Amino acid sequence: MKGTSHVAGLGLELLNQSNYRIWKTCMESYLVGEDLWDVVSTNGVVAPANITENVEAFKKWKQQNAKAEFVLKRTISHGIFEHVIRCSNYAKVTRLQEELSLRFDMKKLGELKNFLGLQIENLEQGICVSQFNYAKRLIEKFGLIDGKKRSTPLDVSARLRCDEGTCLSDPRPFRALVGSLIYLTITRPDIAFSVGIVSRYMQEPWKPHFEEAKNILKYVNSTLNLGLFYKKGVEFSLQGFVDTDFSGDLDDQRSTSGFVFMCATTSISWCSKKQGSVSLSTIEA
Repeated sequence: MKGTSHVAGLGLELLNQSNYRIWKTCMESYLVGEDLWDVVSTNGVVAPANITENVEAFKKWKQQNAKAEFVLKRTISHGIFEHVIRCSNYAKVTRLQEELSLRFDMKKLGELKNFLGLQIENLEQGICVSQFNYAKRLIEKFGLIDGKKRSTPLDVSARLRCDEGTCLSDPRPFRALVGSLIYLTITRPDIAFSVGIVSRYMQEPWKPHFEEAKNILKYVNSTLNLGLFYKKGVEFSLQGFVDTDFSGDLDDQRSTSGFVFMCATTSISWCSKKQGSVSLSTIEA
């Protein structure tokens, strides 16, 4: 439904170290009192005695502990200045906003369109999530806006090693680029494998590693409009695909595994990761 995602600005930009705790306590007491938000104390959750003997108690403790960690992460994160309200029912979103506005000065920012470098578009056919602006700024930062474009993120013949070519005198640009590419994989599963390859050389990068990282960015430049599109009205189906190579890393002979899970026609979870041990056969890999 169009308009089901909203952002409510709750004045967090006016907070500092002295009044943040007061604001947080006030918000938690109100939300809990009105049964609007299940808040767990950030002081941590202590596991009860003999917890392994009680499966239900252990399950409940794990859930409470996960909630506590979530609240703690929100508490120490200063990069998020808006509270995103997620709800599948527009009436519930409206009711929540009205109840909050009765108690607090609140500014409605409308439909969620930009959040932490992501662009969200509510279209008639579905919802599109991309990082177009973030990718474009990254391309401009490394001077590749008018550079040669590529049709693939990584050459099939590219076989990187840890000590090949010339060592970079300043590894910081390489690390900055790879870190930015890792963040770009939030909406670009097509570069996950390639970014995983170059990220192996963060500690001691050499020139060929930097060149391959730039090649990934050149591919991004040629596919700026790609993102995730969640289409409406599609029959629900869940599919998973898993694959691995065999001893693909030339330095330690370890294999790389990858998976992607799709809901209907769109990817919802993906990963590309080098295995922790050496596989002795393709079956073991």
